[in-house]
Amino acid sequence: MKILQILPGKIWGGAEQYVVDLGSALESHGHRVTYACRDVPAVTSQLRDRNIGFKTIRVPRASLFNTGLILPELVGEADIVHVHDLKIVPAVARTISNTGSRARIIMTRHDAHRKTIPVWQRKAYQKVAAVICVSDFVRRRWLKANKWFSAAKCEVVLNSIPQHEHVTVESLRHRYDIADGETLLIFSGRVRKSKGCAVLMEALGKLPDLRWHLVLLGSCYPKGYDMKLASVAEKLNIRDRVHFYGFTSHSRDLMKQADIGVVPSVFKDPCPLSNLEFMQQGVCVVTTSSGGQPECMESGKSGIIVPPDDADALAEALRRLITDSLLRNAIATAGSRHFNNVLSYSRFMNQIESIYRTTLNHH
Repeated sequence: MKILQILPGKIWGGAEQYVVDLGSALESHGHRVTYACRDVPAVTSQLRDRNIGFKTIRVPRASLFNTGLILPELVGEADIVHVHDLKIVPAVARTISNTGSRARIIMTRHDAHRKTIPVWQRKAYQKVAAVICVSDFVRRRWLKANKWFSAAKCEVVLNSIPQHEHVTVESLRHRYDIADGETLLIFSGRVRKSKGCAVLMEALGKLPDLRWHLVLLGSCYPKGYDMKLASVAEKLNIRDRVHFYGFTSHSRDLMKQADIGVVPSVFKDPCPLSNLEFMQQGVCVVTTSSGGQPECMESGKSGIIVPPDDADALAEALRRLITDSLLRNAIATAGSRHFNNVLSYSRFMNQIESIYRTTLNHH
């Protein structure tokens, strides 16, 4: 198959990583993959660093009379145009119509926002052959906001990540002078309010009697948010145990060093990759029930799930795990087993390729 992957965003995040991981796997299966993205340095620089060729696009502002055209030469050659941004669909649909292409549009919903498609755009979205939802939580919210859309076209394919070939990275314990007997907690992702970072600080402020250190891997949003969190940590008298590492392309290699992974999202997180990264690497993970997370683990067995924006519940869960290494190791082992049995990338790829083939066969 000839597959055009159109990257979603203006930042480099989980959805962008999802696309390049998927593209690489598709190429290894013999498919021809091309990439397109907005001309945004945060995205294009990451693609160049990975030696991935791409074309840039200008996403036209859709209006009632004009939705613009997107890369007619690439769309015209494709069997599948896999779109990862809702806003791009009208322009892709119009491009297919204008070029006479037989390409089929697949759309992945990476977020759970209740975006209602206006009536005048629905004709374009009806040309979408299948919507891949990264969790059933996402599927339900999409259909609730768009009751006119065919539920039969919506497929749930839970997020996954490929096996990671680890490279040698620095020791976080050595960098931050963390003793072997102290529990290393790691947060990985965008350091921002919606990811529950402030709640995490509040929860850790309730555990001054325990021996732990927290390392936050990821860039801050907005810029300077780390200073705000550092101020909170200072007031809670835990500043010396909270460390801001910043953005790194080796986050998965560093995450493996954690005793406990923490993913305390307070917003409706569709299916965060960080949970899967910790589980894949055999790290016990604590997360919240704010979105699709309960679909990826069983609380108390393959992970710990607490209510969102509840510092007391998060603190209680962390206290149990910090003080009980046997429980921590049991959950880590069960989480790794669950990932391999239920969330593996081979299973994910089988589902994606099946949707592609079914879509083309029903053309």
